[in-house]
Amino acid sequence: MNNIEKIQFLIGQQLRELRLEAGYKSYEQFAFEKKISRIQYWKMENGSNFTLKSLLKILDAHEMSFEDFMKNFIVNSNHKSTQGNNLDLLIRASGLNKKDFALSLGQKNTSLINQVIYNNQNISTTFEKKIKEVYPKLYNKFFEKELSKNKLERKL
Repeated sequence: MNNIEKIQFLIGQQLRELRLEAGYKSYEQFAFEKKISRIQYWKMENGSNFTLKSLLKILDAHEMSFEDFMKNFIVNSNHKSTQGNNLDLLIRASGLNKKDFALSLGQKNTSLINQVIYNNQNISTTFEKKIKEVYPKLYNKFFEKELSKNKLERKL
């Protein structure tokens, strides 16, 4: 995933969070009520290529300025370590919330995930293996290069 794709993905996730915070569980219902193409809105939430005009239309539906959106986007993007950010992206790409993702890995709660995402803790070898076992494609997409680089640095 290149930088542009990551930014698009993160913007899409931010839009999803805005929709959920507004009380819409379904992207289809939100799009219908706001008179936005369902397909276009779905693509945007999933990080597909979209125009600034489309983004501004969505933000208008949320009664949010572009400036406020970007402030929130920058704050949300900068508070995480690389591993934390990658784990957050992987969870979002899985389509699960953090609690369900944690349960799918045999965790009782989200504390380990939150430690990695928000407290800049490294992912343990055991947790890494479990992620790779349960979500091999997503692991390869978000972690393979970063974790291999970290292991090489630890050996040096």
